[in-house]
Amino acid sequence: MKISVKMTARDLFLFSMYNSWFGATGILNLIFSVGALFLLIFTWGQNNMYQRALLIFCALVFTVGNSCALIIALYPSSSIET
Repeated sequence: MKISVKMTARDLFLFSMYNSWFGATGILNLIFSVGALFLLIFTWGQNNMYQRALLIFCALVFTVGNSCALIIALYPSSSIET
């Protein structure tokens, strides 16, 4: 039996993105980011500029950073068509 599959970089990216967001790690990252945003919003007046920057960084690193890391990791495979 012979099976032929044509995998594009977009398919690989979507597969990786789905697995990274809907796995246990993705759910924990989302909980951490929402918690950081919650702390940022409800303690805004009590925090100084550095604490606010740290909370913004914590909220973004696990959501935006995860997606950017996948894009960077899969960029070299964009020329693979088989």
